[in-house]
Amino acid sequence: MKKTFSILQGITEVHYHVIPGELESITLHPEREAIFKYLAQIGPDKFLEFIVDILVLVEKHKPVDITNGAGDEKQDILTLTPAGARHLIQCKHTLNYKDHYAGDELDLLFGACARKNCTKGLFVTNSDLTTQGKRYITDKEFARGSKIPKEMLPDLDYWNGARIWERVATNNAILNKWFSGMGQAHGLRHFFFDLIIQKMPSGVSNPLKCVDIAEKLATKYTTTELQQKSLYEVKLSNEVSFSISDWFHSDLDLGVPYAPSEREPPLVNIPLAAIRIQVTVAGEVGQYNPAKYRDSVVETIGNEALPELPDTEWWHFVATTPQTFVFLHDILEPKLISVSKAQGFVRVGVNPVEGEKDWVFPQGEEYKRTSKIEEDDLSWQHIPSDTNIILLLEQRIHPVAAYEHYMLQLQQVRSLPKYELFATPKASDSIIDKVRRLVDPRAIIMTSNTDDLLWALPPTIEANKVEEIEETLKRQGIPVYHIAPKNKEKYLNMIEVPPPSVTWVINNAESNISTPIWLNRRLFWLDREVRIEKLNQEKTWLELLKLKAQYEAHYGFDFMKGKKTTAMASEEIRGFLYDTMSVRGDRMLDIGFHNDKMSINLRLWEKSFKSTRSVLPIYIKELDDITNEILDLLKTLEGAKA
Repeated sequence: MKKTFSILQGITEVHYHVIPGELESITLHPEREAIFKYLAQIGPDKFLEFIVDILVLVEKHKPVDITNGAGDEKQDILTLTPAGARHLIQCKHTLNYKDHYAGDELDLLFGACARKNCTKGLFVTNSDLTTQGKRYITDKEFARGSKIPKEMLPDLDYWNGARIWERVATNNAILNKWFSGMGQAHGLRHFFFDLIIQKMPSGVSNPLKCVDIAEKLATKYTTTELQQKSLYEVKLSNEVSFSISDWFHSDLDLGVPYAPSEREPPLVNIPLAAIRIQVTVAGEVGQYNPAKYRDSVVETIGNEALPELPDTEWWHFVATTPQTFVFLHDILEPKLISVSKAQGFVRVGVNPVEGEKDWVFPQGEEYKRTSKIEEDDLSWQHIPSDTNIILLLEQRIHPVAAYEHYMLQLQQVRSLPKYELFATPKASDSIIDKVRRLVDPRAIIMTSNTDDLLWALPPTIEANKVEEIEETLKRQGIPVYHIAPKNKEKYLNMIEVPPPSVTWVINNAESNISTPIWLNRRLFWLDREVRIEKLNQEKTWLELLKLKAQYEAHYGFDFMKGKKTTAMASEEIRGFLYDTMSVRGDRMLDIGFHNDKMSINLRLWEKSFKSTRSVLPIYIKELDDITNEILDLLKTLEGAKA
């Protein structure tokens, strides 16, 4: 049998850019860029007046003072909020809407708020802030090191181009004054979208046709057959009606990244069975939100027309981007425009249809999102217990992303001739875990079909670091062979990169979520910090490791891998205690220490279809119990004070 190696782990290049990803580009809306461009045309001389109009007409502030220019101490506008709070606003206009502001300007605004006795501060730009700038506000970094009492700290916020537009989009006075040159459409009473319905987790398309759905809805709503068994109209209320017909839709044009189920081929541009829905909103309604009526239609079909599924399945819906036609008289052209965004929905058991993210994300006032919508992190804080929560979603990688992964591995292979190669024959899973934990993270690690382990260290690693890695592994009884330069080509020729395939990945970026979200493949990561005195006894570390091993054994992971005894270096103990890079068993406990703080991490696989809001309180209580057990153990062993 020919020996071949395949890449297990590696890194190519590291770049830091604020750019949309491969999948996000499928869902980008051109309207967002158009808004930023149009705001840039207002001009810096008029931008201040424009923001004052928003503050007065939309936010209902009372202007107190308006200044502009040098010496304004980062104050452009001073207002009183409807509650009577002093509100300081700093405006920054740029003709290049792609320029992003960092935290320096925000730091100056914080100081100005303190000097002028303002309880609120607002940074306004027609472009955007960097990720660091946004976190300066959302994570309250401006308060670090401040001597101002916590209850007297000013509350900072920001408006970027998108947030500005959210405030003016429905205000006719501002639209007519500032955007009279921009085409405005009135009387848009119709829009349409496609509804893709699937049974999960099989991914089987809904077998019901429009005639079946119409028959179900006719028992409760006035339903009219417009074309025999192919087009029906349903009157939902005096405000809205909709028609339904059978249709299909490409998976590339849903408005959200779609990853096919296990039963689908790993292909793109798949025609998915769909229901075409035309919505008509009554003229008496006035201004309206298309998403509100879209949601109402989806909920009606999902709750009234579809049967209840057994506990092993759930209904999944994708409502594509709602669109409508407008006629531009000045240029005599019809245009198809988007009037909202695509949305995923689920119906689980006897529960009514609900937004997919509402079912999966933590909900309620006790949870605070620790990254704004513009950020990627799926992270929250449970305020009552001061617990940080990270949501990780195991999902099938999109075929486009699978191809990108394939190209990255090819790039890694091409870089290997410059690397130093090392090998360990017949490496067990435990040896592979140790090597992955101990070698430099820049290493490329490969396994063969004969269980041999090969890893490559880049030329940028210092020689003493290479020797240190070898010595550490040898002390663990792991044989390490340095591949001689004359034999390198032989091993490089054994490395194969398989063609793209749709595999499973763990995702923590909201912009990279693919639909359907697999409800039974959620991973919750809960962590909290506790202050303790420094630990001095080696016995304490071993007892903590024993506690961790016993807990994880209860949920399917054997730390000893069937052995009665095992050997480990003293420097490995902390690595075993805090091993957040590996996934093992149904529940994982990791304990880390830094200075006078102990970090307790609990990761839990949720394999049911239950909503996050129903299971998360149970998991937070479990973390409470584990925290108390660890603190009691430390007090017993060392008298450590928490």
